[in-house]
Amino acid sequence: MDIKRVAWSNLWRNRGRYLAYLGSAAFAVMVYFLFNAVVLHPDFQSGYRGARYAVAAMRAGAVVVAAFTFFFLLFAHGSLIRFRRREFGLMRLMGFTRGQLVRLLLWESLITAAASLAVGSGLGLLFARLFFMAISVILDLPEPIPVYAGAPVWLRTAGVFGAIFAAVSLQSIGEVMKHSIAELLRSRRRTKEPPTYSRGKAVLGTVLLAVGYAWAALGDQEHMFLASMPV
Repeated sequence: MDIKRVAWSNLWRNRGRYLAYLGSAAFAVMVYFLFNAVVLHPDFQSGYRGARYAVAAMRAGAVVVAAFTFFFLLFAHGSLIRFRRREFGLMRLMGFTRGQLVRLLLWESLITAAASLAVGSGLGLLFARLFFMAISVILDLPEPIPVYAGAPVWLRTAGVFGAIFAAVSLQSIGEVMKHSIAELLRSRRRTKEPPTYSRGKAVLGTVLLAVGYAWAALGDQEHMFLASMPV
């Protein structure tokens, strides 16, 4: 049995749900990529005015993005796996061994991780020039900062998110393996209720985001780190 082909088929059949997961993961990869492009930029080590504060802000932002993404993907992927419990139970009933099911889940995780990293890093590279132009404006530099996307940026992004995807994958495998075939088959195709839309919360969120960006834009170079925290 070609496990890899089955994995592709499963992802395609559930593409409606996995596309949202992939989009969120790819966006997080893009943001992390851009933040680290600033942190690891050689010119920021040579004394741009305000460079120390910019690097500190981007480094803190990268840590926050990685931590938030880990918990978000843990929840999102767990929800996808719970929705598919009955599907996994049917596979076991049709002759899939526990080992084959583990390999299938690993292949699915590998495919989604590779796609998220490729798309997210590609978008990071695509928007790098615009991002560095924005940083140059914030630092009030006479010339735009040269774009940097060296190997260390790619390696750090791949390493951190590779570890995140590996942890999420192991958690999902454990979630499936702890149930018997009967328990998997009895599972209802139900996930946790998604958050409901609230117009008041949406308006409040938009206002707070606008205030955060305004604060960051009005902050000077010496207080850039504190000014950027609300964003």
